[in-house]
Amino acid sequence: MNKEEEKEIIDKHYGLAKSLAQGFYRKTSAFSFEDLLQVSLIGIIKAHRKHNPQKSKFSTFATHCIRHDLIKFIKKNPECTTYPTPRTDYHADPQISDYFPETLTSTEKEIITLLNSKHKNHEIRKKLNMKKLAYDKTVKSCLRKIRVANG
Repeated sequence: MNKEEEKEIIDKHYGLAKSLAQGFYRKTSAFSFEDLLQVSLIGIIKAHRKHNPQKSKFSTFATHCIRHDLIKFIKKNPECTTYPTPRTDYHADPQISDYFPETLTSTEKEIITLLNSKHKNHEIRKKLNMKKLAYDKTVKSCLRKIRVANG
């Protein structure tokens, strides 16, 4: 494979590599996004060299190859002691509670506080032990109450 072919493959599948690198970057703070993106892009080239079109789609095969390479990179690097490093810093902003409408439940208040603290939806659901459907309904209810309270 020549340089032009490699560049074309990378350009075509850059979004896939970036998406996977972002996913791993959110899960571990031990590596820079650029390092993880580089591993992903190299994984794209390796996947292209090994891909058999009769067995699978390229994007499916490449996803598995890139994930494998990212996990291998993280585990081999001595500065990373665990994989992934979970976030456990659930600190609420004491100022936000001043703006809650009185109609919000304690669960709704906690969800808004955690969202304001830049926590991801799946982290909040896990912390509150909520299923996705129940969480989504609670968030919709909360937003509706906030809209009503603010006119």
